[in-house]
Amino acid sequence: MNLSKSDTSKLSNQGVDLNILDVDGEPTDITITLLGMDSDAIKKHSREESRRLIKTSAASRKNMDVDLEYSKRLAVCTIAWENVCFGDDVPSIPCTYRYALELYSDYPFIRDQVAEFVETRANFLQPSTTSLQSTAKPKQVSTD
Repeated sequence: MNLSKSDTSKLSNQGVDLNILDVDGEPTDITITLLGMDSDAIKKHSREESRRLIKTSAASRKNMDVDLEYSKRLAVCTIAWENVCFGDDVPSIPCTYRYALELYSDYPFIRDQVAEFVETRANFLQPSTTSLQSTAKPKQVSTD
């Protein structure tokens, strides 16, 4: 087996586009560019989370909001987006960690799609010459 065909690190660090579906499964104009779970940024976040949890008391861990913690991880994965608006007649908001956290906390149907996409390593494999070309594009997100 040629393991180089299973390398997810390049696209995990570069980012891959996900086209979001609405709650009825219909396509929207929202595109989110995501890092994969094998990216350096997510590995760093996971190490920091582990250290924080080790220092946290058992009582504090018991009261932890699991959905919020998972949304934080997905916000770290989010490096760009298009057409994300929090209301009618409102311009698209900038892609920042804070807005990504708000998006995933307030819209679980989007969080679920992002989570499934990010956790599927096949989404971060280099496309073969017989498959469709990836729309991956490297971008950086603001950390405010």
